[in-house]
Order: sequence, then structure tokens, then C-alpha cells
Amino acid sequence: MASGLSVSSVGNRYQSQSDMLVQAYKQSEQYKIDEVVSKKKTLEKSKDFFLELNTQINNLNTAADKYAIAHSEDKFLARKVEASDSSVVSVSAENGAAIGANAVKVRRLASFDILISDSIELEGKNFVSSFAKDKEYKFKLWTGDKDPAEISVVFTGEETNQEALEKIVRAINKKSEDIGATASFIKVSENEGRITIFAKETGEAGAIRFDEKSKGALSAIGIKSNLFQASGARVQADDKKAGFKTASAADLNSEIEINGIKIVRSSNEIDDALPGLKIKLLKPQKDDELPVTITTSVDSESVEKFIQPILTAYNDLLRFLKTNKNQMRGDTTVSSLFYNVRAAVSTPIPKESPDDPQYLTEIGIKINSDGTIGISDRETLRDWLENNPLKAARLFTGKNGFAAKISKIVSDLVGPEGLIKKRALSLSSQIDETEKKRKELEERIDQKAQALRKEYESALAVYLKAQNQLNFLSTMPV
Repeated sequence: MASGLSVSSVGNRYQSQSDMLVQAYKQSEQYKIDEVVSKKKTLEKSKDFFLELNTQINNLNTAADKYAIAHSEDKFLARKVEASDSSVVSVSAENGAAIGANAVKVRRLASFDILISDSIELEGKNFVSSFAKDKEYKFKLWTGDKDPAEISVVFTGEETNQEALEKIVRAINKKSEDIGATASFIKVSENEGRITIFAKETGEAGAIRFDEKSKGALSAIGIKSNLFQASGARVQADDKKAGFKTASAADLNSEIEINGIKIVRSSNEIDDALPGLKIKLLKPQKDDELPVTITTSVDSESVEKFIQPILTAYNDLLRFLKTNKNQMRGDTTVSSLFYNVRAAVSTPIPKESPDDPQYLTEIGIKINSDGTIGISDRETLRDWLENNPLKAARLFTGKNGFAAKISKIVSDLVGPEGLIKKRALSLSSQIDETEKKRKELEERIDQKAQALRKEYESALAVYLKAQNQLNFLSTMPV
């Protein structure tokens, strides 16, 4: 029994040695796994590089695409405009508006034409009783150059005076869109009411006209042909009698003076007097008030905002490539991209006329020592925008301009089918294969280690058996 315990103890000791043998074997083979893991990390780093490179190139290409849009050169004609008194006028400028200053005096704002009926007593039925029961009364209303709209109204004789007036209003408003005006009933006092017809369009272009062949609904409320006088003037309404709020239709128009020249329009928004400028009239000025000065100048800040995205995207790509020199050295596509992108700002753009600029540096853009570019001379840029904006624009928007060069350089690299995306996909496949290889290698090493364990333990079992027999024989008497 004592000999059995001894053998078990020996077996445990050799079992530990078995584990050590397996571990030693695995450690001796670990370099093979390390090589595969190292290769995978290198591939993953390359993949990350190409994915980021694809993003950087797409950003640059997107920025360049904005210059290929039709009329993108108009962005270089951006203008800003200021009014010396923004409570009198507000002004906006279109691209290409003439640079300079103008004096604007606001004499009168354009107003809406208003036609007002007689004041009608609301008590009793004396007003509605003047109409035949169930008879259709027709009249025509229109504004400006619209076609006359025929309106009809029928009275039952049961309406109150107010109800009759409201019925006229509803009849007019059914044709509101055709007329270009709306009607309202207004209760002036407890026993008085009036109808107003309000034009939708300001100025003489919205002047209200009407026609009624015989005595009817309009004439009953005082709106008669005699409101138009032979002189062309119109009768002005008072507190009781029908008429127009504004006696002269011409006075419905706005009136301003630009540099002393009288300008009359139907609207309070004038966009055809000073080309490229829209002037919105806010309030009239008194005779002794000074004209408002409107100053139009180049909006260089707007142009800079238009230019900056492509400069930023260019710089980002350049810096990214420079911080990954090892990738450039190992890949001709990447190194060619770097040198071609750098060359895009240093090679001249062919002239179309003798005084065309050929380099971005001529309009105030500097090439820094690290190859990045930026707007450095804003005075020079402003000078080009004031005097030759389209020539400056051509450096970016022309068929051989900076943006076109960039697009040509990256055209084969971008998009789902681009070389960069394909390179990243290829690396993904290699990473997958490398990972598969690592797993297979680990499995083979494990299998070999277990085979060694089995072989060692078999030999150990033979040894322990022999040792046990030897111990047994040693106890027998000689």
C-alpha cells in the first residue's frame, strides 16, 4: 500500500511536468502566431488609412464639385449693401449689383385702394325694402388690369338691413380671387354700418373699378359711377358718403427720389430702379429730412466663405498624406496622389486673355511652407473682386481651373468603384484571411501540443509501471 502511494505521488509530479512540456512547446511556436498577428495589425492600419483617405478625398471632391455648378462664378460677384437709416428703407443686393452710393428720398409709400360705401342705418328694414323680393341684382367689380368679375345677390325681403349688407359682402368675397379685393362689413356705431372693399395689390395697379348698369346693390350703398369724375379724380369718402379713401389713384403709388430723380411704382418693393438692388420702403420722410444713403460694396467675406471649403479640404488631405509617409512610400497610387495634389496649386492655369491671372497666389492666396494654402492678402483679393471678379472666379470655376484640376486628379479614386475604396475592400479580405490563418495555426499548435502530452504521458505510464514493479521486486527476500 505504501508503494502505491509513492507511485501516485510520482505520477502527480510528472503530470505537472507534462503541462510544462505543453506550455514550452506552445511558447516555442508562439513566434509563428505573433508574425500573423503583426501582419494583421499592419493590414488593419493600412485599411484604416485608406478608409480615412477615401473620406478626405471625397471631402475634397465634394468641395470641388461646387465650382462645376452652372453660374458658380456668380458667387464671386457677391455684394453687400447698407442704408444709413434702416428705419426708412431696407435694401438687399443681388450678385453683380453696381458698386457705389446712391441717395434715396422716400416721399410716399404705396397703399391699398379702399372703396367705402354710404353709412347705412341698421334699424328697421328701410334699406332692404328698396330691393325687389327674390330678384337677382348683378354688378361687376375688378382691380387694375384684371377682367371684370360679375357678382350677383338676391334679397328675400326678410333680411334686416345689416343682414342685407352682409349678404352683399359675402357675394363679393365669393369672387375675391377674381376681383383682387375683399369686402368687409363694419359696424360704425350702434345704428350705422358701412361696407369697405379693400384691394389686395398696392398702387394704381390695384385700383378698384366697378360697373352697374342699373340701380342695384352697389348704387343702394352709394357706390355709383359719379364717384369717377371727368377730370380723372375720384370722389373721396367722408364720414357719411361713399367714395374712395384716396381721391387720386396715382397717389396709391409709392414715390421716391433716387439721386434727385423721381421714381413712381405701384409697390413698396422697388427692384428695377437700381439694377441688382431691391429697395423696400418702410416709412415716408418729411420734407426737411435728408435722403437715405445706400452704399453697395463687394462682399468679400461671402466670397471667402465660398472659397474656404475647398482650401480647407485640400489642406486636410495634404496634412493627412504627410503624416502617413510610410503609406506613401509603399504605394505608388498614394505617392502620385500627393505629388499631383501639390502640383495643382503650383502649375499655371492657361490664359484666355492677356490679363488673366494664372495662379491662386495672384489673387491673394498664399502657398505656405508646408504646402497648405490660405487667404493671406485680403486687400489683393478685394481688389480683384472689385475690378475683375470673373477673372478671379475663373481660377476656381474655369474648365482648367483649380477645382477642375482637383476633380481630374481624384476622379479615378473616389466613389464605391474608386481605387481607394477597392483598396480598402481588398485589405478587408486580407485581414479576414489573416485572421482565419491565425485561428488555423493556433488550432494546429494546440493539436500538436496535445499529441506531445499524450506521447509523454504514455511514456510516463510505462515508466511508472516499471518503477512500481522494481519497487515490488526490491521488497522480496533474496
